[in-house]
Amino acid sequence: MSKQKQNQTAFTQDNNHVAEGKLIAVQPTRNVTEKFSTRQFVIDMSYDFRGDHYKNYGVFQLTNHKCDLIDFHKIGDEVRVHFTIGSPAKQDSSGNPVVYTNLNAYRIEKVKEEPIDVPGNLHNWQQQNMASHQSEADWAHGSGNAGVNNSQPIDDLPF
Repeated sequence: MSKQKQNQTAFTQDNNHVAEGKLIAVQPTRNVTEKFSTRQFVIDMSYDFRGDHYKNYGVFQLTNHKCDLIDFHKIGDEVRVHFTIGSPAKQDSSGNPVVYTNLNAYRIEKVKEEPIDVPGNLHNWQQQNMASHQSEADWAHGSGNAGVNNSQPIDDLPF
C-alpha cells in the first residue's frame, strides 16, 4: 500500500467535517433524559451549478453542554459548522435494524464579520484624536504651549 493511500485512509477515518451556509432555523433545547439533551438547527447550503440552482439543507444536532453554542448566532448569519457523523443502530418493534444519521455539531463560527463603522482610516483618526486631547490638556493646565510635548507628564487623573 502506498504512503499516499495510507494518509487518505487515515484522513477519512477522522470523521471531522465542515459545512457552511446561512442559519435559517433553531429549535429549542429538548431534554431527552435527565442526563441527555439535544438541540437542532438548520443551515441553507443551496448552491448554483452550471446555471441551475440546487436547494440543499443540513439539520445539525448539538448535545448536552454544547446546546447553547447556537445562541451566539442569529437567523440569517453565514456560519461554518464543524461536525461529526454518527449513525447509531437500533431495532424496531419487529426486531429489524433501524439506522439513522446524526450530524453532531461541536463548533460553530461566523463566516462573515460585520464591518465596524469607523470614520475614515482608524489609525489617522486615533492620531488626530490623541493630538486633540494633548492640546486640550496643555491649554487646561495653562502651559501656553498647546500641542508642544513638555518633558513632565500631565497628571489629569481624578484619583
